[in-house]
Amino acid sequence: QSIYLAYTSIKGNMGMINEIINSINTNKEINSELNNKIKDEFKSLKLENINFKYQQNDKLVLSNINLSINKGDKIAIIGQSGSGKSTLVDIIMGLLKPSNGNILFNDVNINFDTDKFELRKNFSHVPQNYFILNETIKNNILFSISKNEYIDENKLNKAIECSELGEFISNFQKGLDTIIGERGANISGGQRQRIALARAFYQEKNILVLDEATSSLDHETEKKIIYSLKELYSELTVLFITHKKNLLGNFNKIINLDE
Repeated sequence: QSIYLAYTSIKGNMGMINEIINSINTNKEINSELNNKIKDEFKSLKLENINFKYQQNDKLVLSNINLSINKGDKIAIIGQSGSGKSTLVDIIMGLLKPSNGNILFNDVNINFDTDKFELRKNFSHVPQNYFILNETIKNNILFSISKNEYIDENKLNKAIECSELGEFISNFQKGLDTIIGERGANISGGQRQRIALARAFYQEKNILVLDEATSSLDHETEKKIIYSLKELYSELTVLFITHKKNLLGNFNKIINLDE
């Protein structure tokens, strides 16, 4: 029975493993027009007449979406549950292919089949369900950084400051080298969420996507982080999905997907 269980587990997971391997190999082989253009400084990302539905016969989740995202924009995305907020940002990040319409990066029309990997490199993303390692606070913030890569202490301190982690870290004798347990079991939900935010801040990609990424924080901490984003990362483009209309005054653009 144990051998059978192991065998079925291997067989069941091979589909996912092969899909990942194929994606990596495809990414290596592609040299798209965007590959050259995307190295230029990010200026804008535009959606033109975007429609999306999940299955051929489903009704449209998003219909005739037109919007411009410019460098430094702080954009709030609001709408009721099921209005398509997460679907919209997944399209913007190149995770979902639109049913119709065009995506333009720096006014270059993106071919989804060849350009999606280059497009994705421009984003850091804090989803609603993020992963925490059974590791130190520091290694959780530097989550995607290999051990041989240079660690920029100024960037790290800036990310810690913006995510309001400084006081929390100072409460531990080992500071940043404190182990936080399996899936962050030794700390609160709000503290785990701030570590996930610091992880995204450290990467300093062109566009930061926050999907209900401050939902576990108290109102005062949430306000401080949003204010610090504007002050410390003024050049960073931010897409912020939220249900909280009291936060909208912090953004220069609002996308309302209701109705």
